[in-house]
Amino acid sequence: MKIATRNILFLSVMLAALSLPCHGYTVRYPSKSFSAASQNIRSAETTSTSMMMSAEDTQDPTTFREAEVLGLRLMQEGNFKEALVAFQKGMKLPGSRPDILRTKSLSGPSPVGGAFGGTDSQNVMTLDDFELQAAHYNMACAHARLG
Repeated sequence: MKIATRNILFLSVMLAALSLPCHGYTVRYPSKSFSAASQNIRSAETTSTSMMMSAEDTQDPTTFREAEVLGLRLMQEGNFKEALVAFQKGMKLPGSRPDILRTKSLSGPSPVGGAFGGTDSQNVMTLDDFELQAAHYNMACAHARLG
């Protein structure tokens, strides 16, 4: 994916985040016909917010998915700055796409046949396109909630 395409994707995700409600939040309607539904929503919100995470419960995430789940939980609790940090940290963690990084271990052509060879390979897990999109969307939601 080219850098220009990635920037366009990021900007479109930012615009979508500002125009749509963020994941985990409900849109409240001022109509009186929804009063019973809004009471059920309020009771569900108090149940979910009563299970707040303490400092002992939050461990440093080791994968992108763990960081994403932590960030979404922090967003539900209203800790938008901490959620933003979790989402940003998640972009630096291993994702779900396997990849192989090859580095040159010998300089110059091979003495046997003149072919370039001598590479070391390392198996790594990188973020796939959907994880990148989700991370940018979640960060945009956190920025939108921060104002």
